[in-house]
Amino acid sequence: MPKVEPNTNAPGAKAFTDIVGSLMFYGLLSGMACIAISAIVYGVGRWMSHHGSAQTGRVGIFAGIGVAGIVGGIPALINWGFGLGASI
Repeated sequence: MPKVEPNTNAPGAKAFTDIVGSLMFYGLLSGMACIAISAIVYGVGRWMSHHGSAQTGRVGIFAGIGVAGIVGGIPALINWGFGLGASI
């Protein structure tokens, strides 16, 4: 059976790679903004003894960390899946 490999010289591959890289950059940037805004909400909520705002800030911080982890782990996940499929 012939071995099939990904063709990185396909038409539009460079542009598509740039688009995906830009989307990952914006995903990480949004995760960072989520953490920063949520930290402010958490701090103000704690300072004003408003437990609902403090809880929302904590949840937002963990959501931002999750977004960064998912976006940062996408290449490893894709490579793992490709290797898994290639071994079948």
